[in-house]
Amino acid sequence: GKGRHGYLGVGVNVFRDKAGDSKLGTTQASISVSGIVPFDDYNKVSLGIQGGVAQSSASMDDLQWGSQYNGSYDPTLPHNEINTLNSFAYADFAAGFFYEFINADPSLKGEDIIKLNIGASCYHVNKPAMKFFWSVDERIYRKWIFLADMRIDIPGSEFAIVPSAIFTKQGPSNETVFGTLARYR
Repeated sequence: GKGRHGYLGVGVNVFRDKAGDSKLGTTQASISVSGIVPFDDYNKVSLGIQGGVAQSSASMDDLQWGSQYNGSYDPTLPHNEINTLNSFAYADFAAGFFYEFINADPSLKGEDIIKLNIGASCYHVNKPAMKFFWSVDERIYRKWIFLADMRIDIPGSEFAIVPSAIFTKQGPSNETVFGTLARYR
């Protein structure tokens, strides 16, 4: 109503990575759908979901083991490892939320604006299993991200400060980053 319209976005993401002597690789393809809903001239909310499939693999062929040393490395010696690394596929899902408040129309002269952004997202919602070894049921920890930032124009000047914070948690690991930018129009 009153000239405000919601928006729908669709995206495709394809990712491939292979690293190290084990050729640890991940190939992932996913589709994202998001919507932006303005409530009024000052507030809007965005929601998004993502789903896709991934395939992971690794190889023990080029790895070196302690049992292959006899004064120097000898690749013809057996590595005596009983486990082999399996290739496997899995589904992976994510979701996120974003809120924006702005007290004025930034496309106009853009003075004395106060803008607030708050967001949260969760990756690996379904905690996919990592099946490199058939006998082990390891799962990818959910990854949580929370963020907030503001733009605060200094009244009567061409300067603004932009404080921000982001908190990330995945399993037992977490990180918090604070920062502030200075903005000049």
